[in-house]
Amino acid sequence: SVLGPSFMDTASPGSASSEASSAVPERSGELPRPLSALASRLHSLFASFQQRAAAVTAMAEEGHELEVSDRELEGYAMGFKTALERARREVEDALEESALLDWPEIDTDYESLCRAMACVDIVGICFVYESATRSFGTASRLLNWYVAHHDMDQEITEISSRAHDLLMHGDGESDGEEEFWECVQFLACMDMSKHVALLLTHWLQEKSEDHEVDQGLFDDVRLLATFYADIPSMNDITTHSRTVAEFEKRMDNRMNLAYSGWSKVCATGKQHKETAFIWQLNAGSEEGMESLIKRMCELTSPETGPVESETAWYLKVILEYFWFYPNLNVTGGAVSSIVESAAKLLSTEKDASVTPMDVVVHACLTGNVNELLTTLSADGKEFGGSMTVCHIVDLLYYTGSLSEALPAERDVEQYRDGHLGDYIDLLTSRALHKALGYRLAEDYAAASHEEKLRRRKLSKILLETAEEISPTDNDLMAVIKRSLDHRLPDVALRICFARYEALSDKDVLSAIRWLERSQDISTSRKPLISDYLDALSMKEGGVGHLVDIFKAANRLNGGEALGRGRLGFYSRLAAATERPEGGTIAKLIVSDDCPPEALPVLLSELRRAKGCGVQGDEAMGVLGRLQDCDLNEEEADLVESLLVEDWDELIGVLLYSVIPKLLHSWISAAIFRARKAVHRGGLVVMLGRLGSGLADASEAFEVLSAEATVRAMPSLLRYTTPFRASDPSHRHITDIQALVGAVHTDFYGNSRERMVSRAPELMHFMAAMRPGELGLVSHHFAKMGYREKGFWAEVSRAVMEYGMVDPVAWDVACIVNAFATIDYYDEKGSSILQDADFFMTSGLFLSRHSCILFLADQLRTVVGTIDHITISVLLHGLGRLNEPRKVGEHRGRSSHRIPKEALDSFLDTCGDWIMANRGNLKVCAMGQSMQGFAKLKYYRDDLFTALAEKVREMAKDFNLAQLSMVINAMARSLTHDWEAEEAVCLRLETILAEMDDSQLPEASNFIAGILTAFLKLEADCHPTLEETILRHLPRFMPLLSMTDIVLTVPSLARLVQVVPQREFLEAIFNGKCRQYIAAYEKEGLGGIMLTAQRLGFTYDICWWEEAVEQAITTINRGRWKGLTAASVIYAVARSGLGVTSENSNVSTEILTQFKNMRKRLFESVSPVLPDQVTDWHPRAVTTLLTACVKTDYCDKELARALFDRAYATLHQYNAKDISQLISAMGVFEVAHGNLIRVVEQRFETKALVMDPGLMAVFQTAYSRLGREWLFLHRR
Repeated sequence: SVLGPSFMDTASPGSASSEASSAVPERSGELPRPLSALASRLHSLFASFQQRAAAVTAMAEEGHELEVSDRELEGYAMGFKTALERARREVEDALEESALLDWPEIDTDYESLCRAMACVDIVGICFVYESATRSFGTASRLLNWYVAHHDMDQEITEISSRAHDLLMHGDGESDGEEEFWECVQFLACMDMSKHVALLLTHWLQEKSEDHEVDQGLFDDVRLLATFYADIPSMNDITTHSRTVAEFEKRMDNRMNLAYSGWSKVCATGKQHKETAFIWQLNAGSEEGMESLIKRMCELTSPETGPVESETAWYLKVILEYFWFYPNLNVTGGAVSSIVESAAKLLSTEKDASVTPMDVVVHACLTGNVNELLTTLSADGKEFGGSMTVCHIVDLLYYTGSLSEALPAERDVEQYRDGHLGDYIDLLTSRALHKALGYRLAEDYAAASHEEKLRRRKLSKILLETAEEISPTDNDLMAVIKRSLDHRLPDVALRICFARYEALSDKDVLSAIRWLERSQDISTSRKPLISDYLDALSMKEGGVGHLVDIFKAANRLNGGEALGRGRLGFYSRLAAATERPEGGTIAKLIVSDDCPPEALPVLLSELRRAKGCGVQGDEAMGVLGRLQDCDLNEEEADLVESLLVEDWDELIGVLLYSVIPKLLHSWISAAIFRARKAVHRGGLVVMLGRLGSGLADASEAFEVLSAEATVRAMPSLLRYTTPFRASDPSHRHITDIQALVGAVHTDFYGNSRERMVSRAPELMHFMAAMRPGELGLVSHHFAKMGYREKGFWAEVSRAVMEYGMVDPVAWDVACIVNAFATIDYYDEKGSSILQDADFFMTSGLFLSRHSCILFLADQLRTVVGTIDHITISVLLHGLGRLNEPRKVGEHRGRSSHRIPKEALDSFLDTCGDWIMANRGNLKVCAMGQSMQGFAKLKYYRDDLFTALAEKVREMAKDFNLAQLSMVINAMARSLTHDWEAEEAVCLRLETILAEMDDSQLPEASNFIAGILTAFLKLEADCHPTLEETILRHLPRFMPLLSMTDIVLTVPSLARLVQVVPQREFLEAIFNGKCRQYIAAYEKEGLGGIMLTAQRLGFTYDICWWEEAVEQAITTINRGRWKGLTAASVIYAVARSGLGVTSENSNVSTEILTQFKNMRKRLFESVSPVLPDQVTDWHPRAVTTLLTACVKTDYCDKELARALFDRAYATLHQYNAKDISQLISAMGVFEVAHGNLIRVVEQRFETKALVMDPGLMAVFQTAYSRLGREWLFLHRR
């Protein structure tokens, strides 16, 4: 099976049950990447189709009679097939390295993928395309299906080659002649007209000089060869017909010509067995049908025909259907008798056994839906298990075919839901990474019809997603949002309460936020937050703990109170404890939200406030609130005294009028100490106490004044004079740390002048600085832009001559970054200042060792002090140091780079530390460190593999800048890790989904970089990224700069595989992208035009006219590379063709405008292109020729210039390129003699191999050019 026999379910629901009855056996480990990627692609296809189907259903409910369109169904089927084909190719690639993979089931998986492709393809042919508007050509599609899925291409080529060899080397033997005609007849049966025409032509050439050949047979073959050369094959007729009438007309014409030819042969009176079968087959005559069918059976049997491999019985049926009933539909039942009779052939073969594929084909050919469903349910593992069967059933559901086997509408919906349930169980098992599996399963569950089943499945998925793979609050909020989108508020509430319970004992504020969210969701009015806070307040010290928490919350909230109820009370209480005011506290006491547990804290704060500030009724309210409380004597006296405001006012007036205001603070304290005495003993006692405190107040004032005087003094940095000793460089220093601290203060105070004034003093003491101080000073002066030569020379000298005593890794990183900031480093004992005097006097030390190399050595000695953040900072500095320097302001010097020895030392040290400390990596440093390694081209496979594994874990916490750095580093290093990429995509989707309009401008700076990085990582689109692009990119387009548009839009050609909605195309290509059409530089416009053509933006003639006019100007000025110019011309040629093929209702006027636009482009650029193609790449040459062929326009001079260029670089052309050159010569009848001779020489010397298809191209072109080449006849 697609997923291996040990993993897939053994049975799927075979009846209209609401749930799947089968269990999903588990498989050890996760699915290999190709199969996980297949699940993602199928999900993308499924989700987009379901959205369109849901829109149609909604309109139908409003009264519109609509159905899912045939074109959408065809796209669904084709997308299904394409996804399987891509997965098969990926598994094929993996098979080549199977010895290196832990994938024991790879062979079984590959076989099941092939069967799944065949099953999906034939289901599409028999149940989708036949119900579509182009309901013709089923027979041709069936034959193509057989050829494609049974490796007949190679066998047909071998049979054709065998016939050619028999003709060349048969020496006229009868056995060889008979086998030759068997091969020709088999190829004719398979509608291989080109092969038949080629072999018949060769036979005529060989027999033209054979006097013993039957002249009647010779004439017969010549007539038959003419028929095959002039008349298109039945497959070509099917492909190029647009309507049933056109198809039938062409088929009738073909049969009439064949019948006419056969009649001429019969008129001679002599028929030849070699050609009679082929004539009758093409004529479709019912006369002798039994003998023709018998002959086809002989030709397709390994015992009697030319085929070497065993072929299925249904090839005989398909051929009979193809030749005798080409206009009939399978599902109509008109040929069911033929199928039934032919199926009996299987039972007559020895050792024959009916396989599930046989049954599926029989069911499809007879239109028996019941048989098809039974087989898919019983033997689904043969076709990929629930992953494939689920989508096949969904496809049949929308075609209406399920109703034939399940008449009741409820049964149809339950049957589909049962298979969806099977696949959901698979997605949520251990087979897929949980983040991927649950995300996919959610959409499949949402598509179920049965409401109870849908709610149950979605609830389980969402709850498990929240519990197991949503570690952050943002992740949980995303799950809650999706729960509400699915109309599951109970699930959202459960998630909120679960998170609240997890945080209730750890983080009170976060727990409150989750309760708030639950209240927003719930319709209940229960005071959850108040109940929670009451429970906390009842604990020992609970109120004090809450006050401390809300103090911090108030600061974060700008001092504003938080909410109402208990929440608002505690917020105001916390504010009151920081600025105690009696009136505020009194209001809190009488508040309805005040719990009894908070009263002791309020009384304590009331004591600090030294007054209530309330009178009359308000005072009585406070007394009334407190009278029932159990207060001790001291608390009761306090309340009573604070409420008697008359005494306080009198004493206040008296004292404030006679006592200096300087003593105000002390007196206020004394007043509070004396209030109890006032109320009990009168004013005299209190004044006595006041008098006894005056001396203390005076003393306190003197102390405060002295302290103020000291604080007003300027800070002084004092140093002793240099110590005069034998060593003049030695100085005795008293306060270097203070000097460095002052520099630090100046830097953050943006005091550049003060910092510059300290530079001489810093240079004086630099040799004695500790490494950390030296690093800090270097960093601050570099950031401030200080570029004095002598200063930085002293830094370098301090590092090398005096060494770094007891440094840490951070010190090294700071100095490296300082050098990088001022564009400085010392490579060979010299600096950016080639004439610096200090290097002339520093001895030979500097000439032998570079400063940067010295720092690299220092880093190795302090490796124990390294951490991840230090590495990120160090790599950032090294990256800037190692950049080639541009000539400009402050950069007018030659480019230097870090010595390789030093750079390798730095990088090895950092890389080894990361490999040894993978558990200590930090989220904040991951992006810059990965970017640093990639920028410095340190592409260690083990290092980037380890970092990518950490990205899988950390991506959920990255911000947009970190995502950009990480994915760009992976792109630079070509680190392919699907899980890491998926994690980055999921995080990108989450960030963009939560982003409001105010955040878009900043985020737009990263979009172009992220998309171009993914473009480098993946040859095709990433499913998750594709969804994100389609959903969010239109929001950013108005904010992108011209440079970002040039990077972003061309990447969409490969990152988006589905056909986007028209709204998306309008947002991308109109608006700002259109405004810049005349301003794009270099290849920008070319890439945008190619993307517009590939994504289907071919309906806006005005946009294309503007773009073409600018393209004409650019090409005429020679500003584009050859490939860009050729590709743009090709895109314009294809744009008109796309309008014609994809939009059948487009007006004739629009088509005419496109035709005129293409003509104007060719006529405008043709005069200048001959001079430009002299340095074009082969692909540019063939691309332009192909564009000319498609539009049937080419200037003779341009054609010769292109052929001249091809002649000069022919050694770079492969066989396909050469076929395009020769074909173009034939179309435009421009023979380039030198080029043709060199081409012929390459084939004659076997440098290139001539296959039948290529030979047909040569013969057609040579025929038009009137040339002969004996080599074509010798083969």
